[in-house]
Amino acid sequence: MANWKRIITTSDFSETQIQDLQDLVFTNPTVSLTVSPTSFEKGVQTDVNFTFTATEGNDTFIASSGELFTGTNNITNDDLGASGTITVNNAINSISRKFRANFTQEGIINTANKSSVAHIPQYYGVSSTDDWDGRTYSNVNETFTKVIQSSAQLPSTTGQFLFSPNLQRVHFFSKTSGLTVKDSNGFPQTDFTETQISLKLDNGNPQTMYHYMSGVKTLTNFGYELD
Repeated sequence: MANWKRIITTSDFSETQIQDLQDLVFTNPTVSLTVSPTSFEKGVQTDVNFTFTATEGNDTFIASSGELFTGTNNITNDDLGASGTITVNNAINSISRKFRANFTQEGIINTANKSSVAHIPQYYGVSSTDDWDGRTYSNVNETFTKVIQSSAQLPSTTGQFLFSPNLQRVHFFSKTSGLTVKDSNGFPQTDFTETQISLKLDNGNPQTMYHYMSGVKTLTNFGYELD
């Protein structure tokens, strides 16, 4: 003789209690998204990989899609499957993507946006040349030290860069205006001028920058920072 089990109904528990009981035995589906690299140099062609995984748990996976945010025309890819990697080739600007998966019971689950951020290259160093407006990428890179970071402060942490100009000028090239050059004791330096200029990125595109330049100096391992 077969054994019968009675189904729990709302005559036994409330809807909320039934949901709570289901949650005890039901593994919810999840959706994850990662991006690599998380940042790169603006203007340098970089392949960005977005890896997507939909784990169905006790639910049933139906389909997924992803939207690529380019800053101009967004692109939507449908039916990407439960997992995979989408590569955006030769990105030169910040790029982000949002994925969503559809399940039988939970419906559509969206992931948070993931972005790979393109950082504007910034520079520091010494040179006797004072006019850098419109200079090429190779010219600037051959002369100065490049810094790739989110912060406009140079350096981004405490401390200073050490400069040894010999009848040369100290230079900072920042993505931000209105900063102050300070010496190793933290005192603002009044002999630095700020000028808005345009420098070329690796792909040849112009980039607005702010040039902080000192007068002619002769120093040995003297600390300066742009704050």
